[in-house]
Amino acid sequence: MPSPPRSLPPEEGWPTPWGPIRREVILQLLRFGVTGGVVFGVYTGGTLLLSGPIGMPIYAAIAVAYLVGVILNFTLQRHFVFLDRATFALPLRAQFLRYLIAGALLYGATSVAVSTLPGVIGTSQRVVFVIVVAPISLLSFTLVRTAIFHMPRSTGA
Repeated sequence: MPSPPRSLPPEEGWPTPWGPIRREVILQLLRFGVTGGVVFGVYTGGTLLLSGPIGMPIYAAIAVAYLVGVILNFTLQRHFVFLDRATFALPLRAQFLRYLIAGALLYGATSVAVSTLPGVIGTSQRVVFVIVVAPISLLSFTLVRTAIFHMPRSTGA
């Protein structure tokens, strides 16, 4: 009779070709994906609701829903994705400022890729966008995990 799978302590990891990945990182990445889905639904649904039945002009609806999406995403990142963090190294205001800067940089990287790569690889901007979404999302996860919602560094004392 096979033995039941054991749960791994957070300091252990699952073996991968690149070395062990800690359970904590996998769970954070899964929660990051769930958060992205929720925010996508709120942003697109909010835009369509505001511009449809409510009758708000589409550009105003996009702006309102985008603002709600940014605030919701930040809040979910802080309280859901990284819920395993006992404390953060940065205060709330510094986190939010870094979050906005990271968002602007990621938006810029996506825009540059979509405007330059189609001519280089001979495909449409939409195809390039779909191709760059995954690496940009992983870069986003890495940035929020290591530079925004990180724990205080140990002093080694």
